[in-house]
Amino acid sequence: MTEPDATPTAPKRPRLGIDGLFAAAATLTLGVTVLGLLGQLHWAIDLLGHQRRVYALALLVALAWLLIRKRWAWAAVAVVGLAINAWLLAPLYLGGHAPAAEGATRLRVVTFNVNTANPNHAAVADWLATTDADVIAVLEVDRGWVASLEDVDGYRVAAAEPRSDNFGVALLTRSTPRASIAMTDTRVVYQPEDAYRLPTLEATLHLGDETIALLVAHPVPPMGAAYAADHAATLAWLGKLAADRSADPAIDAVVIAGDLNATPFSSAWPALTNPAGLISSQRGHGWSATWPDRLVRIGLGIPIDHVLHTEGLTALSRSVGPTLGSDHHAVVVDLAATP
Repeated sequence: MTEPDATPTAPKRPRLGIDGLFAAAATLTLGVTVLGLLGQLHWAIDLLGHQRRVYALALLVALAWLLIRKRWAWAAVAVVGLAINAWLLAPLYLGGHAPAAEGATRLRVVTFNVNTANPNHAAVADWLATTDADVIAVLEVDRGWVASLEDVDGYRVAAAEPRSDNFGVALLTRSTPRASIAMTDTRVVYQPEDAYRLPTLEATLHLGDETIALLVAHPVPPMGAAYAADHAATLAWLGKLAADRSADPAIDAVVIAGDLNATPFSSAWPALTNPAGLISSQRGHGWSATWPDRLVRIGLGIPIDHVLHTEGLTALSRSVGPTLGSDHHAVVVDLAATP
């Protein structure tokens, strides 16, 4: 007769199972969704708010599985997260934009962060020449880039502030402007007390009978506490500058173009848009991711390159440019005056 094994057998851990995995994914994504709304607490938390489309898609998949499996409580978790992200994303897909005035002149604006280290100068110049743009804002230009931009067929460099770092800016216009469109008095403005003294280009555009103040900007990325504070200060300053120009009786509308290093879900975004009532050209035109290129190509990029405008204008169309060696994609927007 054999003695029983006195060594106790450890109880088996219950397997999480596929249902548990989907429930955990829904719970985690809901947590990140809510946490991303609290970006004002810390710069790293603010970064969680940018991937709203990814969160919505993940929650939609989780919800479908949990409903099929009749896991009602966990499905409710997915519904809450999905509702929050859908509410935030809705203006990009469902938001209407004002109609253009009858016979209004179209103004095509292109903004492109070409990446200072990008060697594909000729390819970028060739593509810019095909955009049919009236004005082209170019970010991250050094002296070599400015020289290459002089070769864009049909365009001239109207203003440029090249830098050896990644914050040089330039503005191109047609060599022969289209009828009813003209640019006057370009200048460089600086944010007071900006430690980095980053240039913002300003130009006055005449679109038919409308006078437009155009601002081209590229704030620092909000990575780290110091940069995040400066980034927020720059967006707030741009918002106030837009409001000041909008309040000028001689100005009918304001446009801001550039790499703003922010999505519409950034905690600093309201300080940019609210003072002058700026409207993103994304409204009604979808996600339109522009950065980084390697993630844009697989559907995981985020929109940080923008064209914003006040209510005196409407965005007729918005599209994203091709891969041209930069980590960014260009944005092409058609604007027109509203009635």
